[in-house]
Parts: sequence; C-alpha cells; structure tokens
Amino acid sequence: MIEIDRYRVGSSSPIGKALLINIKEFKNDTTAERTRQGSEKDQENLKTVLEKLQFDVNNIDNLTKNGVNEAIERFVSELNSAPVDIFFFCIMTHGGKDCLKSHDNKDIDPEEDILEKFSDSNCPGMKG
Repeated sequence: MIEIDRYRVGSSSPIGKALLINIKEFKNDTTAERTRQGSEKDQENLKTVLEKLQFDVNNIDNLTKNGVNEAIERFVSELNSAPVDIFFFCIMTHGGKDCLKSHDNKDIDPEEDILEKFSDSNCPGMKG
C-alpha cells in the first residue's frame, strides 16, 4: 500500500480565506482579446467550490496594477491579524512571458508583485 502524507487541517471556521481576482476587461488594449468572455462563470464555479470547503471568499473584478497590489496587501494584513489554516489566492487574467496583465494593461510580475508578498517575512501569520 502506498503511504500518503497528509496535512491535517485544524478546526477553525472558516477553515481558510480566499482572494479571487478576475481581470476580464483590459483598458487601452487594441487586440481582439480586450474582454475575457465567460470568465465570470469560472470565477463563480471556483467560489462555489471554495465555499463548500468552508473558505471565506472575496471576489474582486478588474483591478489596475495598483489595485492588485493594494488588494493583496489587504489580504496579507487579514492573514497576519487573524490567521487561518489555509489561504487560497487566484488571479484570472491574460498574460505574457513572465508577466500577468492588469485592468489598466500594465505588467504584473508574479514573483515580485504577488509571491513575495506571501513570503514568511511579509506574511508571518501563515508561517508554520
């Protein structure tokens, strides 16, 4: 029989927090992909699954690059002030090589603008 390591989740309620950012429209975009058709359905399906798993879900649409940064910083602040067992972060958008696109069509660096904000030093409430 195969042994599978499992992470035991505590009994907090909600069990986790989730931040879903859906950038479905892009200002100043001259391509045919100015709007991500159907992304609302993906967002709603993901929210439904997470809520069934007892996550507190926050949906935000069409954020500028500054808005994305501010939303992540608020989310990290919440995680630091009231830690949960699990957090889930998802940004749904267009992108290119090594970048994601914001509503104002600016590049978001996944490592610098997102991952670094969830590091142990910036998000000690989730360290463990």
